[in-house]
Amino acid sequence: MLTGFNTDVKHNGKVYHVQTEDKGASNPVIETLIYLGGEIIEARRTSYKDLLEKRGFQPLLIYRLMEQQHKMAIADIREGRFESGPLPAQPPTPPAKSLDEVILEYLRAQAQQREAIQLQYDRDRTFQEGSSVELPVSVTTEKSGQPVAGAHVVARVISTVRPVMTLWEGYTDDRGQVIARFRLPEFPDGMGALLIQAFYQDRAVEEKHLLMKAPVPGPSKKKSAGVG
Repeated sequence: MLTGFNTDVKHNGKVYHVQTEDKGASNPVIETLIYLGGEIIEARRTSYKDLLEKRGFQPLLIYRLMEQQHKMAIADIREGRFESGPLPAQPPTPPAKSLDEVILEYLRAQAQQREAIQLQYDRDRTFQEGSSVELPVSVTTEKSGQPVAGAHVVARVISTVRPVMTLWEGYTDDRGQVIARFRLPEFPDGMGALLIQAFYQDRAVEEKHLLMKAPVPGPSKKKSAGVG
């Protein structure tokens, strides 16, 4: 486990706290949490499980990944990504509902507006350069696990050799679900990572996966001609 980063970032009169840490070889994930007023407003996680299995534990590379993820979070804050306007007004409640029902619905709506969101999908799968991906994704609230309808889900790729590429984007249905379909590019001269992001009101979450290289085909074996 490597020593992480902690940074306070001031933007437009608000102080955000960014914390990035390595969870260690037993849970090979780099996690960045962004706090505002003691509340987590975004969580970003990058798995390096595939890297660990292929190359073993490489402290310098993991440290650089951790540093890059931390700096990206700070840059997003300074660009105003987490600023939000006033919350939308609550629509008038139909008179047929009881006062208890009205209060309960209001509390649920307020809780969802404040509660962090999370992504749910198959994190154990391998993402390989040049492959086609069909990925069912769910967006839920982090604590209560309630589905988040209308969340904006985006699949992007970052690399050492090209600008950021948006591969796919869509919105979750009433069950908080959507299926992402896209094709991953290849990077013969560099490395890439897949970003799965979700945005809902003033909440956001992001997870990152290193792209694996396609296996290099071995030399074809020619059959020797028989002597007849």
